Amino acid sequence: MTTATDLRPPRTQPSPGRAKRRARWVAYAGVPAIFLAGLVGGTLLPEGTAELDAANSGLRSSQDQVDRLDSDLAAAKLRNATLSESLEEAKDEAAAAGAKSQAAQKRLDAREAKLDEREHALEQREEDLGTDETVSTGSSAVDAPTGVEFDRAYAIDIGNDIVHDIKTVDRSLRDGIGVSTALNLLSDSYGRLLDAGIPPGVNESNYYGRVTTLQTFAEDAADLYYTNEMEGSTKYAVLREQTPPLLDQLNGALNSNLRLP
Repeated sequence: MTTATDLRPPRTQPSPGRAKRRARWVAYAGVPAIFLAGLVGGTLLPEGTAELDAANSGLRSSQDQVDRLDSDLAAAKLRNATLSESLEEAKDEAAAAGAKSQAAQKRLDAREAKLDEREHALEQREEDLGTDETVSTGSSAVDAPTGVEFDRAYAIDIGNDIVHDIKTVDRSLRDGIGVSTALNLLSDSYGRLLDAGIPPGVNESNYYGRVTTLQTFAEDAADLYYTNEMEGSTKYAVLREQTPPLLDQLNGALNSNLRLP
């Protein structure tokens, strides 16, 4: 006899569902994925580090270039400033040289005027005496021309010029620049001193001979210095030594105080 219990379907062991199979597949597939991700990450990381290092190196190089440009710019500004100062100094020197040239020209003009006066006086004296004026060229004395009225103020002015010119020659000899030019100016100053006439109370022949000798020495020293600096300097040393006696003559006659340094 069949019972209701016998009519029930037999129980069977349930099989894994789709969800469980999917989970199992994901678990199996995840291992290679993780391994692959690690492999890829390990491969890409060094490349990224190298690029970062290259970028940092490029940045440092750019900064070095900027620093060099800043340094070059600062050096260029310094050179420009130095050149500007040199240009200003050159302009000042040119202006001073121009002023001195004008002063020298005025002195030359004054000397020429004085020479004309002296020549006129000599010519007048020759006419009055009815004979040619002669000048002795002995070694110790020279007959001085007379007939030129002594100009005290002009003589003091030229005496100061002689002192100034000798200071200029001394300074030029120290650096070797403009020596001959300074000596020529000194020679000119000695010549202009004669234009002032003979100071009162001095021996005319002695005074005239001393001044003309110093003038010749200065002119010779200027010419010699171009070819032989030693000979030119020696010639100047002699005239410098013989200038104080001339200044003493002027000081005694003019009550002045002309002195060499």
